[in-house]
Amino acid sequence: MKNLKILHYGIHNSVNGNLGDKIHFFLLRRWFDQFFYPTKLSWKLKQIWENNSLYNIKDINKKIDLVLVGGGGLFLSDQKNSDTSKSGWQLNMSNNLMSQINKPIVVFGVGYNRFRNQKDFKKIFRKNINILYDKSIFFGLRNKGSIKNTSKYLVKKKKLTLQPCITTIINKLSYINNSNQSFKIKKKIAIGFSADRMNYRFNNKKIFKNFISTIEDLILLWKNKNYKVEIILHKNLDILIAKKINKEILKKIKIINLTDVSVKKTIDYYKSLDLLYAMRGHHQLIAAGLCIPFYSIISHDKIKFFVDDNNLNKYSADVNDLNFKKKILNFSKSESNIFKIKNKLDEIIKKNFKITVKNSSSIKKFLNKLN
Repeated sequence: MKNLKILHYGIHNSVNGNLGDKIHFFLLRRWFDQFFYPTKLSWKLKQIWENNSLYNIKDINKKIDLVLVGGGGLFLSDQKNSDTSKSGWQLNMSNNLMSQINKPIVVFGVGYNRFRNQKDFKKIFRKNINILYDKSIFFGLRNKGSIKNTSKYLVKKKKLTLQPCITTIINKLSYINNSNQSFKIKKKIAIGFSADRMNYRFNNKKIFKNFISTIEDLILLWKNKNYKVEIILHKNLDILIAKKINKEILKKIKIINLTDVSVKKTIDYYKSLDLLYAMRGHHQLIAAGLCIPFYSIISHDKIKFFVDDNNLNKYSADVNDLNFKKKILNFSKSESNIFKIKNKLDEIIKKNFKITVKNSSSIKKFLNKLN
């Protein structure tokens, strides 16, 4: 295969101050570099929120071999700093311009990110997503929940494919130096928060108050076992939840802000943990890809989607469940649960790697036919 010029629509260079986005868009390119080797790939990055003009489309048709869209929870109508008026979602491209792209398009590991009780997408989303779907040589969504929800807007549904986020196979990326060390308890856990759109995450103030009370009990439980406990931030605004914790309890732990940390340093940090309580999607996904045990705190359907896909229901609790506190504390009382999750993660990585190789092979086969 000849060398390829790829235009990557994504959220690049930490433009939104979200660690998860910084990591998975970067690692997705490293996966393509790895899989297509020895074919040399040259990358052109385009912020998904940037405006597109007719000049841009003509440039794509003239100079680009493949358009890559993804990954990430891009099917969302109200992302801060994005203009969704032309498409109804985060890709800032009108129906007319998208129709004029004549190069292969790959949608890879994208997620349906609409929040609970959030207004439905505007009508333009349906038209735009169908044009993208029809023009794509591969349309891969990162979980079955995204496939089910996105399919409601599609006229045709045959090309929808499961493609997990690339972060769920970090241990398979040659970019990351992985040594097969045996898993040992390091006496360190972390709790991750997600403070965006709190009104959609918690049904009412009483439930949020119970959530904070549960986190306080959780911290004390692990501290009484002589574990180091840390709160991790993937975005600066996640500190808003941490500030609600009792100040005396907060003094007993550290807050680690990973927002501006490098990909490799983030991975090193995750590897230092025995267990992560995961509230953000990429808390789950990065931990899964590194085989780091995690317990899912569900306040958004995408967290539940990953739990359901991987049979992790015993290791999760919904913040709006009346038994939330009981479930998470009962799980946390036994260290043996850490090893039970670890055994499941080995299989999840193998499964997702197999899926990713198969999907990447189909893309490669299509591109080979063009040469």
